[in-house]
Amino acid sequence: MNNHRKSMENEFVSDLYKNAYPPVENYILNNKGTDEDAKDLFQDGMLVVLEKIRKSNKIGNLDLSSFLFQVCKFKWLNELKKKKTRIENFNLSVNDLELVNDKTTSEETIENQKLRLFDRHFSKLRPSRRLILALYFIGIPIPGIMSITGIKSEEYARRKIYLSKKDLFSRISNDPEFIKIQKHIRIPGF
Repeated sequence: MNNHRKSMENEFVSDLYKNAYPPVENYILNNKGTDEDAKDLFQDGMLVVLEKIRKSNKIGNLDLSSFLFQVCKFKWLNELKKKKTRIENFNLSVNDLELVNDKTTSEETIENQKLRLFDRHFSKLRPSRRLILALYFIGIPIPGIMSITGIKSEEYARRKIYLSKKDLFSRISNDPEFIKIQKHIRIPGF
């Protein structure tokens, strides 16, 4: 029986790989990635999907190939952001923002500070709120979020998303670093 289950799992993973890998590879190659990036990212995405399946034991009518693609896309976009911040400092257009010259803004760009602030507060959220927001941010529809998280009601799922976003916003907006960042940004005409 145990060998039969392993065989079924292997077949499931093989089918998922066959159906989901080509679109992920195509996306990554068309967005400044390599074959190696695609393979590594796909493996990470597979682990996320398999862990979700093992934890929940129910996936409802969720399209796993689409879910896996979204997970990989989200991970790749995060990787591109990290690469971009390591390679270059953002040059903010004078037409968009006028930076007040001070030590903080000369050491880091405002965008880097905002990203670091977001990451710090996002990681402090409860795991259930992080999961809901991660799914929401990568564009998983409400029924998919319900299926993955085990939430039974669409109204309750929407409320959980709202409360999670509110919690994150509250944490960020009350952070002294956020207040400091706001002082260094002036929007022309205001």
